[in-house]
Amino acid sequence: MIAKQDIRLQTKTAYLDWKHAITERKKWEDYCQNEKEAVIQARKSFEILDKLQPQENEEAELQEKIKQTKKAFQQHDKFTQIQSDLDSQNILHIFQNILDSFDDDIIQHNQKLKEAKLCFERAYIELDEGLNYLQQQDNEYNDTHELEQWEERLHQLKKIARQYQTFPDQLQDLLHKLKDEVEAYDKAEVSLQKSQKHEALCKENFLQNAQQLSEMRLQARDKLIKHIYTNLKSLRLGKTVFEIHITPLPEARWSEEGIDFVEFCVSTNPGIAPQPLKEVASGGEVSRFMLALRAVITQKLEVQTLIFDEIDLGVGGETATAIGKKLLDIAQFKQVIVVTHSPQVAALGHYHWHILKKYGKQETKSIITSLNIDERCHEIARMISGDKITDDAKKAAKTLLNQGKSNDQTSFSKAS
Repeated sequence: MIAKQDIRLQTKTAYLDWKHAITERKKWEDYCQNEKEAVIQARKSFEILDKLQPQENEEAELQEKIKQTKKAFQQHDKFTQIQSDLDSQNILHIFQNILDSFDDDIIQHNQKLKEAKLCFERAYIELDEGLNYLQQQDNEYNDTHELEQWEERLHQLKKIARQYQTFPDQLQDLLHKLKDEVEAYDKAEVSLQKSQKHEALCKENFLQNAQQLSEMRLQARDKLIKHIYTNLKSLRLGKTVFEIHITPLPEARWSEEGIDFVEFCVSTNPGIAPQPLKEVASGGEVSRFMLALRAVITQKLEVQTLIFDEIDLGVGGETATAIGKKLLDIAQFKQVIVVTHSPQVAALGHYHWHILKKYGKQETKSIITSLNIDERCHEIARMISGDKITDDAKKAAKTLLNQGKSNDQTSFSKAS
């Protein structure tokens, strides 16, 4: 029985694991489905911005570069004009003529002419160097390709910023945001794939345990039917036909109890095919069937106390006595508490408690009283004849109690 309990627990655990896996898979499935269209757009936008690679403060930096470069070009134009003017006047040639006009023999004896020549020589050298620098600068500013690149870059930043209804300086933040969204979705797709695989493994594990449980049910069915037949005879249901039908359930109805539909079917009348117990049996018959089942499995149950609430409902006479004796059989292994209105059952109990309800304006109280032997006899007589207790009822009560004294099994019965 321990092994059976283990496989039931394993089946239940496997089923709950499978259901949890389904919930997890549906969570990722719903997320991916709901975000799919948005992420398609986000991915396109991310690819555009990732290719652009906007930088922090890039707009201001580009504007400053373009501004300074344009100023430099304007300055260059001015110097080009100066250089052109100087070239047109052949200023270096003029200076050279001036220097050539100085007679070395004369300036050796004239300090002022000597100083003047030195000034013109320095001016010639400085002017020549200045013109060379202008020429070098002219060579540097002949190419406007870099300026055009900066202007095109700035144009692209502004264009894409307008496209996404933002500012160029916010494009980098937008790129990071889109990247996070795309990565989150990609991770969700990976999680979805993992959850699908995990769900399949959990389902397979559940089925393995459930199928093993099904096999054990099939193996136990015939033994259980045999034992129940034995108990049904002692409960005056000896002619009853009893069957246990075990049929596979569709997947939608699988549960932590497995993949089987187990149904007790009976026929209490000869010639009538067995039908589901709940549909064809009377209340008393159902009670006796349940008692027969309890009698079979009671020794295997871990609980120490069993409570039967009006198990004898709808029966009387010898049938009630049979039920009482079956309860005594169960009481050999477990403590049995019985709520009963049957004098035959109450008389077999080892103890007898009387329960009385008192109704007040705001509350209801239940009063429980332990009965001695005389009080038991009086109460059983009342159960036999009603509130007006007759001598015959008292004699019958004593007879029932004397019959009950012959047993010494531990049982516990309460009657009202």
